[in-house]
Amino acid sequence: MSIPNFGSVVGAAALLWCAQGGAAGKPATKPAASKPAASKPSSSQPAAVAPTAPWPKLDTRSATELGQAIDSLKRTPTPEGVDTMIETIVGFGKGAVPYLYESLSRQKVAPADELSEEANRLVKALDAAVKSDDGPRLVGDCTNRNALVRRFALRKVGEYTTAEGTAIAKKALADPDEEARFEAALTCASLGSTDGLEVLRKAARDAWPLQGKRIRAAIERHRSVEATQKIIPGLKSKDWQDICAALRLLAGWGVRESAGEAGQFLDTTDNRIKENAINALRGIVDREPPIERLSAFDLAEQAIAWKKKI
Repeated sequence: MSIPNFGSVVGAAALLWCAQGGAAGKPATKPAASKPAASKPSSSQPAAVAPTAPWPKLDTRSATELGQAIDSLKRTPTPEGVDTMIETIVGFGKGAVPYLYESLSRQKVAPADELSEEANRLVKALDAAVKSDDGPRLVGDCTNRNALVRRFALRKVGEYTTAEGTAIAKKALADPDEEARFEAALTCASLGSTDGLEVLRKAARDAWPLQGKRIRAAIERHRSVEATQKIIPGLKSKDWQDICAALRLLAGWGVRESAGEAGQFLDTTDNRIKENAINALRGIVDREPPIERLSAFDLAEQAIAWKKKI
């Protein structure tokens, strides 16, 4: 029988000992790799969208139970049942959000006032599941493949005034979905940008009864000279609807110095314009919400009062 060379055995053992980290059990050290110097963003370039954190993951059992709760939410016949199931879903924590997105993505995409009952329930559950500290996660969801998810994420980023959302909201102004573009415009306004002005001008003209309160809430967060100067040209239109749209935007975006621009319409014989002029002054000067459906007598009284005030 051949006897192995003792020196070879010792050498192999030594190599194995080193590979396992030596007697102390410590891993063998490797030469440190040189790190490239961190590049500083150029001040001339727009800031990139901040990295977004993923939503937490659920274990298999919890995911199964959550799926059952979501199915029950869609099927329950009573408002009380809806509230109960939403409470149950929220109990699964932030990890429920991707599953709600998945279920929402299977709903038919339609205007907000035409969405199915199931879709509205899922959105209501999402509203309950997310909080302001989820803003960075929601920024990432603004580019979801499904329009209903994008609408939701853009709306919440605007409501939470998530600073990281400005760049993604500006990009979403070109979204193929009209309502996602509207949500993007509201978010831009909420974050101090006028990039979505044209989208909001159209909504202020054509959808004010439906969207007016949301537009006003978003734009009056950041009154500015820039916004005022962009709105004022609309007051020169020959179309009363364009003038009314400009006055509605001026009510929320206009600075105090623009009161005279709205005041020029206090003597108009068109009561539709006069009412919006009065409401514009209420917003510009007093930061008060609009008064709707003023009578002819009230319009005359308000006009006289505002002429004295400005």
